[in-house]
Amino acid sequence: MIKIRTFISAISILIFTSINAAEKNCQQVTENIEGLIISEIKILNENIFDLNNSDENAAIHRLANKLHWKTRAATIRQQLLIHQGQQYSQNLIDEAERKLREKRYLHSVSIYPEKICNNKVIVIVKTSDNWTLTPSISFGRSGGINRSSFSISESNLFGLGKNIELKSESNEDRKSQFVKYVDDSLLGSRSKLSLKKANNSDGYLDSIVIGKPFFQLDSKQSLLLDASREKKQIATYDKGQIIDITGQLSESHNLEYGWSSGLQNKHVSRYKIGWDTIDKQYFNVQDFPDTVLPLDKNIRYPYLGFEYLEDKYIQRKNFNVMAVIEDISIGKQFSLKAGILSQSLGSTHDGFKLTGNYLAGLEISANSLVFIDLSLNSEINRDAEDLNSISLKSRFLNYQDNNHSYFLKAEFQVADNLLPIDQYVIGGDTGLRGYPIRFQTGSRKALLSAEKRTYFNWYPGKLVKFGLAFFADTGSAWDKNQSPNFITDVGIGIRLVATRQSDSKVLHIDFAYPLDEQDNVDNFQLLLKAKSQF
Repeated sequence: MIKIRTFISAISILIFTSINAAEKNCQQVTENIEGLIISEIKILNENIFDLNNSDENAAIHRLANKLHWKTRAATIRQQLLIHQGQQYSQNLIDEAERKLREKRYLHSVSIYPEKICNNKVIVIVKTSDNWTLTPSISFGRSGGINRSSFSISESNLFGLGKNIELKSESNEDRKSQFVKYVDDSLLGSRSKLSLKKANNSDGYLDSIVIGKPFFQLDSKQSLLLDASREKKQIATYDKGQIIDITGQLSESHNLEYGWSSGLQNKHVSRYKIGWDTIDKQYFNVQDFPDTVLPLDKNIRYPYLGFEYLEDKYIQRKNFNVMAVIEDISIGKQFSLKAGILSQSLGSTHDGFKLTGNYLAGLEISANSLVFIDLSLNSEINRDAEDLNSISLKSRFLNYQDNNHSYFLKAEFQVADNLLPIDQYVIGGDTGLRGYPIRFQTGSRKALLSAEKRTYFNWYPGKLVKFGLAFFADTGSAWDKNQSPNFITDVGIGIRLVATRQSDSKVLHIDFAYPLDEQDNVDNFQLLLKAKSQF
């Protein structure tokens, strides 16, 4: 018996000595640790509210934490771009943070080295949750049109990061009921699955996206299938009134494979090959049986694609929403896709298809940002009219301080041979807030908007943030052989965002006053709508 006790004591002393020795070999991170091996990744996944903070320890906070299904540590680990045994890279840590912040069910994300033990680094991944089960009833009005919706969504099903949504809505185009499911880590992999099925008053929509995307900058391959079919009715407007309705039945399929050498010197080049199918058929509807229909059209073609990205980001608050850190790309992004149309492959016409996009952000000073978005879509046909469109959009933001900023947005779009159902529109929430929805239409569009934004410090219950916007809009939509008729409005808007909800939409309540066309529009427009940006 004494021998057993002696043996146990010896083992205990040995273990205790080993632990002490290991602890003596640990040190705080005070120097460059780039290239050290990651020995351990600790997940500290917190609930929605920090009950140790007196501002977040009211009855409503405690109830929310109790009812909420907290994100599982395994779910966070599954989404990480770093793993044990990998070399520590601050660039990869920064990207891993950005990827986690993209998840709507997470409110805050911080990844940092805790300490160095035996020349290896221990990394902490600290997160807090958003409230993810969101029943919602909303009523809104924009451009003289009433909208309503009822939905229930869960963006973190059972703490697994899966998203499911049921929604019923009514707007100026249709009444719709749909179910949507999104899984960004299908069966624990880097593959994704997105499903949507909608039953609408004017038809239906079924869509699926499945495959493995480029999930990080250093990804080497991607393979995606995107397919949908839709039946709907498309209204044509003039002065905010419906003058025609066209029925459209469409079906599209896209299969694409991509490859890359990954991230090299803060740049990424990706190459793609794929097959695109877009079939459209048109039909008359009961209320407008004499509408002149466009010709049915099939676009089927193989294509080659190229994409270029710069790894260049900054962080801001009060950019698109409020009270959360946002990752803003200020690098250049360029994509190009070119294909051959052939009747032998099922296309209606022979020709070429070209699409391109250029995005660039520029930090012109510590408090000023400029963004440019240039898009090109061209269809060159041998035996039919060419279809070309160009879109140029730019944004300018100037931050006076944490509570005030200025925002300027300019848009210009031009197209040749647009179908009436595809024309550009302006009015209501499409650009001129003081005028009825789709007040002007055409194949050209120009818009300029300016805002003075104020962000209030008042943060009741750490639940809702408030803002204010004074704005002015001017713009026009017109056709090729017409002169633009620019109209202007001014107004004031209230902004509210529930900062601890996964679907943190910004509620816009705008009062807009038209300065032109006084005989044709109301004295003011009231717009209520939830948007993704301030």
